Amino acid sequence: MPITFSDAKTEVARSVGSQADAAQLLVAGTAIMSALREWNARHDWEFKLRTLADITLTPGQADYDLVADSDAVNPKRIHTANLEGNPRNLFFIRQREWDRVVRDQSTNDIPIAYTLAEDAAGVVVIRLFPSPTGGGPLIVRCYENITIPAQPAGDGTNLNIPDRLIPGIISLGSYYYLINRDAQNPRLGEFKQRAETLLVRAIFDDTHNPDEEIRFVPKEEWIGAQGSDIFDSIFFDGF
Repeated sequence: MPITFSDAKTEVARSVGSQADAAQLLVAGTAIMSALREWNARHDWEFKLRTLADITLTPGQADYDLVADSDAVNPKRIHTANLEGNPRNLFFIRQREWDRVVRDQSTNDIPIAYTLAEDAAGVVVIRLFPSPTGGGPLIVRCYENITIPAQPAGDGTNLNIPDRLIPGIISLGSYYYLINRDAQNPRLGEFKQRAETLLVRAIFDDTHNPDEEIRFVPKEEWIGAQGSDIFDSIFFDGF
């Protein structure tokens, strides 16, 4: 079940029996925040993948703020970008690669690619190539960052992670807590190893799904499937 930031701090501080010490609970909270930031940096989590509100394209405007022009809260990385109206999947390209291929960038057209850039205010935006003639909408799916709670305002909120990730965050938070309090504590290695094991397992589970294996199994490996129109239509047509 979900765990609040306050309960997580208590769990981490309990590793050295300091769960009743208000000052130590603040230190434990900082350790948990560090653990969340590390797990956020180590992987793009599927539970943070979401489809943003449609972005209306303006003729000649290449840059669009995922927060201001859509409803992203804390965007991290774009997963896919697709155009409706003139349906197509946009591919990612770096600005330098586009500049080397397209010398005249003054003409507007239907976008075929995108990149990430910063506007004049330092805001990260999605940039379309070429600049659109208008239309759209642009459909963006992106990974958002794990929300890092604040102290003490966020004490009553649940950690922004699925239940299956809680043990790993508590273990890594306990490691960060202990290394700053008692670097000679014999349990340091235990917490670090447990946290890394749980992280590796969590990433594996996040990137593997049993359903993915079906469509890529060679046709000949389906026992009794050779020459079967039923199997062909279910598993192979359209792929």
